[in-house]
Amino acid sequence: MNKLTPILKLLNQSKLHLKYTRTSIFYLHQNYSSSLKSNNQLVEKHLDLLKQYNFHKPSMETMLGSNEIWNKISPTQLKKTIEVLQSYKFSVNDISDILKAAPDLCSIETNEIIATLEAWLTCQFITDKLIDMLCVQPVLLKIDKELIPERIPTYLLIFNNNRNKLILFLKLCPEVMYENFDDIIEKYNYIRHTMGLKPKELLNSRVLCSDLNFIKTRHTFLDRSGQFQYKTKDIPEEQLQNPTLNSIFDTTDRMFAEKIAKMSVKEYETFSSYYAQELAEEDGESDLES
Repeated sequence: MNKLTPILKLLNQSKLHLKYTRTSIFYLHQNYSSSLKSNNQLVEKHLDLLKQYNFHKPSMETMLGSNEIWNKISPTQLKKTIEVLQSYKFSVNDISDILKAAPDLCSIETNEIIATLEAWLTCQFITDKLIDMLCVQPVLLKIDKELIPERIPTYLLIFNNNRNKLILFLKLCPEVMYENFDDIIEKYNYIRHTMGLKPKELLNSRVLCSDLNFIKTRHTFLDRSGQFQYKTKDIPEEQLQNPTLNSIFDTTDRMFAEKIAKMSVKEYETFSSYYAQELAEEDGESDLES
């Protein structure tokens, strides 16, 4: 059924079928049809272009039809983006994954994409692993190039200059490349020094994408309920039996409370409410001291 049919029925039922109304509906229908035709033509141009580069047509048809942003991207923009990525050794399948996940990359000036890619190359990652990371998290192609040399050295220190581990970390938690850096470091310091956990735990958790108060709340709930251990003279680190980082922070409230903390959801919710007030008071005292 034509999308305008219900409108016409409503007008007829309401006896609003005046000449100017009919004329308005006619032009509305005409504009809609014209827009639809224009969009279809643009999709065909995109498909013709993608065919030239040997992209898989059915999957490209699905991609172009599933996101309206393609109606705002010109074939020229698409062509330039493909050629830039190919010049940096991205395969057709790689580029296909990127276009599906981040079509708005085509709207970025190619010189900016090139600058970001060059910044990534200076990090001296293995090329295949770098390309894989950027395909999995194409948002990392869209970040400000200045953030890369500013942050990567710090993250390399965290992982003892192990670039493969850092790649895994960025694939899991790309937000650390563009969210507030001071907040990220504060969260890391809490996990590393207050909780006493090792950096390798970060390879299986998105905890650094969480709010600091959330991190403190879950850790303190475990601590005060006797479910979290710390290294002592009597208990060496290898004998600690703490839950994994992802089981603490990457789980639902129910899963965390019942399976990890061995408490009820109600107890966790009640604690969270009171602890939020405790944290607010601490923040207030810190503000007064500063």
